Amino acid sequence: MTEYETASLAVQHASLAVEEASLTATYWQTGVSAVTSALTLAVSSGLVLYGFRLMRQGTEQRRAEMDVAAAAAEQRHAESMVALTELIRRTSSPRPDGKNPERT
Repeated sequence: MTEYETASLAVQHASLAVEEASLTATYWQTGVSAVTSALTLAVSSGLVLYGFRLMRQGTEQRRAEMDVAAAAAEQRHAESMVALTELIRRTSSPRPDGKNPERT
């Protein structure tokens, strides 16, 4: 083999070594990128699910507060109706025959 052929083969081997190193680096970069993407997806999904949980808890708390408020309003309404009925009974005019069975 001539000196030129030997040098040419050496250049080809060096070129293949650089290509192989480049592919190895690309594989590592791809792996690191995939792991980083997976971690980012896991963290963001976890945060979204945590936000949904907080929203559900807030909704349940507001629902419980509204149930209590509705029960209190219903109780006040019932008391008002009793008072109104009593007021009507006490202030109603007597019947034309002079009797008012509702008055005591």
